[in-house]
Amino acid sequence: MLKNIAATILALSVLGLPALAQEPKEDPAAAIDYLKNGEVKILQLSHHDLGWHRGSYEGEMKSSNHEINTALKLLAKDSKFKYDGECTVWLFDYLKHHPDRAEEFGKLIKQGRIQWGAGYAMPYTSLVTGEQLARLMYLGRRWYKNKFGVDTKLWYNTDVPGFTIQMPQILSKAGADKA
Repeated sequence: MLKNIAATILALSVLGLPALAQEPKEDPAAAIDYLKNGEVKILQLSHHDLGWHRGSYEGEMKSSNHEINTALKLLAKDSKFKYDGECTVWLFDYLKHHPDRAEEFGKLIKQGRIQWGAGYAMPYTSLVTGEQLARLMYLGRRWYKNKFGVDTKLWYNTDVPGFTIQMPQILSKAGADKA
């Protein structure tokens, strides 16, 4: 334990503290001016964890059904509200249980008010091969396009302990330019 603390302090003193002691290279007022005309966007995204949440698929579906239904209510009430889902398998499962909502999803997707990530599922990218990751992107985008007539170029993977070094190349080649 003490070794880890000592190593951290050493790393900070060697790498971090000299940088903190330097004078700022640009005027802080210029940085504020740069941000003055900026826009802050708050992203409403949810993570769908088929293998973890409440210990069962049924528990996860109950939770995600509640969340998606709540998002749909908010989308109906507030024209500025937008919602993103992490991967297409979540939407696929939801629509399997609620096929009557598919048309509503299609309209919201085409309006740009709701979108889903291009990956069919969100694996630990360092535990599968590049080929498997490419196929997950292909399956997710193909299902989404066939179902809604719209291509998704968005990719999320929010609950992962690390990424494969090959991920940027896979996303680029798959056409997912919004990661």
